[in-house]
Amino acid sequence: MATAPPGRPAVTLDASFIVAYCTREPGRFATAEAELKRLAGAGYSLYAPEVVVSEVLFVICRKTEKGELTGPEAVQAVNSFAALMGAVQPPPGGDKALIADAVRIRGSYTCLRVSDSLYLALAEQLAALGCPELLTFDKDLRSHAAANAPGVTVRLFSP
Repeated sequence: MATAPPGRPAVTLDASFIVAYCTREPGRFATAEAELKRLAGAGYSLYAPEVVVSEVLFVICRKTEKGELTGPEAVQAVNSFAALMGAVQPPPGGDKALIADAVRIRGSYTCLRVSDSLYLALAEQLAALGCPELLTFDKDLRSHAAANAPGVTVRLFSP
């Protein structure tokens, strides 16, 4: 299994955090931007499971369909996402390495929480390297982690 770069802390980014940043969500963008700048300045490695691509592109599409983003804003969001993903690493061992843990972590939660379980499985994997944090705006992830991935620290940002 791959490891985080020696001496570098790592953090898992949830799709809600990335969406807030890339779509410049009112009430959330400034927080996400400041945190990304802080992480970059402190030399953090950023991680996300590969499902983040479909989740973020889906949300950008939905925001555009609902009129929450104009066409040019959607293009900017996609460009911002692509740029950010240049700094985000996939899970050590790829998503394949997360399957068993994600199924365990989902536990009794509905199938709608499968993607969340992948983020928690990745954060749990990184916790073994001393980097247990998951950054999110999704308040449900904290209780999900407490119930099924207690080694993960969920940093919940509020608008």
